[in-house]
Amino acid sequence: MLKYRLGAIAAAVFALWPSAVAAEEPAWEQAVSVPGVIDVAGPRSDGRLVVSASAQLFLLDPATGKLEDFARGPGGYHEDAGKEAYLAVSTGTHVQAANCDFAADELFILRQHFPFGVNRVNAAGDESGSFTNLPGVSVLTGITFDTAGAFDGRLLVTGKSAAGVTSLFAVDCNGGVATIARSLPPVEGGIAVAPNGFGHSGGTLIATDPVSGRIFSIASNGKFTSIGRPSLARGTEIGIESVGFVPSGFFDRGGAVYYADLATGHLLRLSSTALQAAGVQEGNPLVATERGAAVVTTHCDPTCAGSFVIRTPSAAHGEGHLTFAINAPAAQESPVPTPAARSAGPLVPLAVVDFAGTWGIPTGVAMLLVAFLAVVALQAIRQRSK
Repeated sequence: MLKYRLGAIAAAVFALWPSAVAAEEPAWEQAVSVPGVIDVAGPRSDGRLVVSASAQLFLLDPATGKLEDFARGPGGYHEDAGKEAYLAVSTGTHVQAANCDFAADELFILRQHFPFGVNRVNAAGDESGSFTNLPGVSVLTGITFDTAGAFDGRLLVTGKSAAGVTSLFAVDCNGGVATIARSLPPVEGGIAVAPNGFGHSGGTLIATDPVSGRIFSIASNGKFTSIGRPSLARGTEIGIESVGFVPSGFFDRGGAVYYADLATGHLLRLSSTALQAAGVQEGNPLVATERGAAVVTTHCDPTCAGSFVIRTPSAAHGEGHLTFAINAPAAQESPVPTPAARSAGPLVPLAVVDFAGTWGIPTGVAMLLVAFLAVVALQAIRQRSK
């Protein structure tokens, strides 16, 4: 359960934006070098993240920082070098309308060439190819899974036509495409579905327009609402790029949020400790810019207020999603077995007991009878001798 409540004013959750720096301003860490990095998604069920860079895929273990090649074989992924081919990892959602399930840990990647659509890479990384095509677009701008349920667990993709018209598509696990909305405001970057606890905007798709600087909530019926305009830089390759929601358990178990930095070729990281020290709470949204990777957040308890997490811009060129990794639960120690008490051996050997039970008692009785008879006989002899 989310640790905050937004109430009826949640539709304006992004309206109150920061005028001051948070209590403590952290800084992005350069977690791992990945030249050409364009996006990071996940985590998979094994806790690893999927990283995309220059038409290549990697698996990153957040616990160790180990980066491994992924989907590089003959059936692997080798497309769209240098393009914004953002990705999403399946959590195994069920699509009721199509009566099917997305396989857990499968990867879905924007295909930024004709025919525009979505590519699929299986969990093992040895099988990839076209999953579906999307009509009427000349560039794809965002991808994420519906994990809240309002979109029936489908894959959500935004795209723009040559005329500049933005559409939202919902793709089921059979590759079937439904157009949710057309003529949306231009949105792009790391889109995300808000958790159900996010007030009136819970379960909607949250997307950003870097040019206007606005953040939009898009419902499953296609209606959209502007829910804020952060005090951040605006413009193409400058303004807001990504939005993500701090997941439940993030501070209790610890973890980090990751963001791709195309400028320096690194995957950036902010620890849960640093975010908590800056006043961020579970369920809060984080919004990051493309230029400089500045970050803002907002929380409502009960009134809404925003603050900067990172105000000072860096040399970063942020791309793609804000992706959260939560530490694995601490391994539970097996209870130390209590040694069984060693019982002392019997004071009388069992063989002796057994012998006494079988022969000892009858023999003893016989011996007593003989002794008694001997005494009686002795007394009789003494009386006769007198």
